[in-house]
Amino acid sequence: MTGLILGVACVLLTVVAVVLTTRTVRRMIKTIRLGQPDPTRNGPFGRRFATMLKEVLGHTRMLKWSHVGVAHWFGQAVGRGLIRPANC
Repeated sequence: MTGLILGVACVLLTVVAVVLTTRTVRRMIKTIRLGQPDPTRNGPFGRRFATMLKEVLGHTRMLKWSHVGVAHWFGQAVGRGLIRPANC
């Protein structure tokens, strides 16, 4: 009986998560479509791609926010340190 209750709870939580994710993605797409096309974004792909990788992997702009960036880095490091051992 406990397995059935847990199964139903998992399905309900999954449905709620899918609905919330779908709503959020739709809202993001709606916001993105409000922007105007930028013809200058067709420039040198290699340099733009390298800049994007540097920003995504290094969070360079976030570190310019002083305490916010530092708190983010420590939060991510601690979070990963706690989550990964639990998945073993």
